[in-house]
Amino acid sequence: MNVCFVDASIGLTIENLTKTDPLEFGHNSNITIDVNHTANGVDIVLIEIGGTNNTTTYVSGNEYNYTWQPSAVGNTPFIIYANDTVGGEWNSLADSINVQDNTAPSPLEELM
Repeated sequence: MNVCFVDASIGLTIENLTKTDPLEFGHNSNITIDVNHTANGVDIVLIEIGGTNNTTTYVSGNEYNYTWQPSAVGNTPFIIYANDTVGGEWNSLADSINVQDNTAPSPLEELM
């Protein structure tokens, strides 16, 4: 058996994921992640939701953000991809958000 250790301090790292979970249907979730590559820097951070790649917004330091509003109730998986073009390195992180609908309709909506 071969064992390989990777020094995360020099590679492309994805960490400190924050999100709203569970998320109430009709509301936004700010998905925030720290991405770092100490040697070459980070070139792009994407988030794939529902088969579509979306570009995140660089905030500051190592932080990237994507604001998402669901179109349906249920468990929604997503994958965050980060790339360092200089070194040709990719890294990814998979997670999901549980979208629920616990808000009762207003009396006006019930009459329609």
